[in-house]
Amino acid sequence: HTTTGTLTLLEVQRDGDAGVDGLAGAHSVTISPDGQHVYVAGDEDNAVADQLWEHLWVLGRRCYMAPRAPGSLAKAPSPNLPTEWMDRKPTLEASESGRANFCVIEVILSYMEWLELGFEGHTRAGYRWSEEGHQWKGCWLEP
Repeated sequence: HTTTGTLTLLEVQRDGDAGVDGLAGAHSVTISPDGQHVYVAGDEDNAVADQLWEHLWVLGRRCYMAPRAPGSLAKAPSPNLPTEWMDRKPTLEASESGRANFCVIEVILSYMEWLELGFEGHTRAGYRWSEEGHQWKGCWLEP
């Protein structure tokens, strides 16, 4: 409500109802900057990642079988792959160990800006995605 600042319930979505999947264990909620979308994170269900993992090629799964966390200190250059699978394709069963390290991050970009810095002055533009025209619409902005 714009006058009082109170929230108004518009709809309820429950995991498992009407085709909704992926909301189990919901614990974090945020609203998109334009106020058009609500994003919910849950750690008990990840149907999108599960579906993509099932279709991922076994050799692609090998990349997620890292024995050490990415960014860990290393004594020498390392591919961070299990030694038994360094020179061969893992079995489908063995590749399942990589599922715990796999996730899907979906980004829906609706607005972006471009800024060029220069000694004679800067140049700036903004671009907004148009759902109607399925294209980016740009405009010049003051830097």
